[in-house]
Amino acid sequence: MKKFLITSVAVLLVRNIAVGQEAASPSPSPSPPGVAEAERVVVTGGQIERSETDKAQPVTILSENDLKLRTEPTLGDTLATQPGVAASGYTAGASRPVIHGQADNRVRVLNNGTELFDVSNLSPDHAPSVSTLLSQSIEVVHGPATILYGSGAIGGVVNVTDNLIPVEQPATMLSGEVDSRFGSVDLERSGAMALTLSPVKHFVVHVEGSLLRTDDRDIPGFALDQRIRAELTPEQRHNNGFGGNPFGTVPNTMVETKDFGIGASYVWDKGYFGASYTRFLSYYGVPDDPEVDEPGVPPARVHLNVRKDQYNVRSSIVDPLPWLSVANLKFVYTDYKHDELDNNKVGATFKTNGVDSRIELVHQPIGVMQGSIGSQIFYKDLSVLGEEAFLQPTHNLAAAGFIFEEVKLSPVRLQF
Repeated sequence: MKKFLITSVAVLLVRNIAVGQEAASPSPSPSPPGVAEAERVVVTGGQIERSETDKAQPVTILSENDLKLRTEPTLGDTLATQPGVAASGYTAGASRPVIHGQADNRVRVLNNGTELFDVSNLSPDHAPSVSTLLSQSIEVVHGPATILYGSGAIGGVVNVTDNLIPVEQPATMLSGEVDSRFGSVDLERSGAMALTLSPVKHFVVHVEGSLLRTDDRDIPGFALDQRIRAELTPEQRHNNGFGGNPFGTVPNTMVETKDFGIGASYVWDKGYFGASYTRFLSYYGVPDDPEVDEPGVPPARVHLNVRKDQYNVRSSIVDPLPWLSVANLKFVYTDYKHDELDNNKVGATFKTNGVDSRIELVHQPIGVMQGSIGSQIFYKDLSVLGEEAFLQPTHNLAAAGFIFEEVKLSPVRLQF
């Protein structure tokens, strides 16, 4: 696929507006001449934050700069070039990560360490409700370490992080970023913009939004397998459009996604407390499968219309008590809905809403041992309505506590 990054501009609009304004955390001192300094990448998916080279778990990280070059319309396509990761190919608008051949419920997708609350794990035509255009990083956890995120995520864990809730005081009153992209294979036109405003000390507001549109995807040759084409009727073979024998393009694979949000934080020298609201909208098509069409009945153009509203509260405090080094709090409430449209008629409606909350207390090192204690409460409602509904309403409630300890004994590390 040919992809052109038209603009990726960090806009520094106002510099040194207020006299004496400074960041909450001091800038690092420059390295001595002749000393190479590597960028420190922090892994946020675990209980204790570490640089990538200091993790015992096998983790692949795409940084913000990597994402500007590799971002695709969907999460699966964005990660498809990473080692051990592929993308589900059911439709262009709903590509989900496949890790070492595992997919759906065996690969858990998180946003800032909390549940997405969509239904992308129930069917391959359901899209993950997260945009990568303005993401700060994407972390992929492989191997036995996935047990930390639940017994079901045996394939891997994907955590998408963003900057919607500011965690530090910026150096300037106003800063921002504008990105735009064009892709020739499906005429992708996408753009994103983010602004960070700090009108007074300790208070930071962040606003961002993105828009992505694509047409039907171009391909070399026929869209259908030769075996399927041999079973088509003469009328279908001579129809190179939807419901026939497409050549050179895959009909009904257009995508339109909108994502915008606002967040605000109170920041001080030992932590932050912030909240945010986001809305995710997506409308995309599903290609026809002649093997499931009713004989003699024209196939329906299926589209999915997705809407998700999410409310987040997060906080992190350094040294809250003498025996604690960090206290972290996460709370998210999500209201998700999508309609499955057959020729603009609603065939089924998927609804889910729920709460994911987590508190982590990282204690001070005890000899060679360091670690954390915490608890998590998760609640989710799921219902499927309409003539094509196939699931009964479900209600899930999970409450858990954990103790995570680590002993670093060079050259090995033990985790409990």
